[in-house]
Amino acid sequence: MFGKMGDMLGKLQEMKQKADEIKNKLDDITLNVEGAGGDIKIEITGNRKIKNIKVAAALQHGSKEELEE
Repeated sequence: MFGKMGDMLGKLQEMKQKADEIKNKLDDITLNVEGAGGDIKIEITGNRKIKNIKVAAALQHGSKEELEE
């Protein structure tokens, strides 16, 4: 019984390590997406973390600081 549990814990640790490796690889992937005819540009990682957003001046109705929040 304990042998099987030890095997399962070992497999669980291996799966966690692989998941961490995949997360690190996704951080290295960058996607650049454009919308509204190129007036909105977003740079995002494979882990869905937004790195940058650019909005054309014609679409900005508030201050740049308000949009960046």
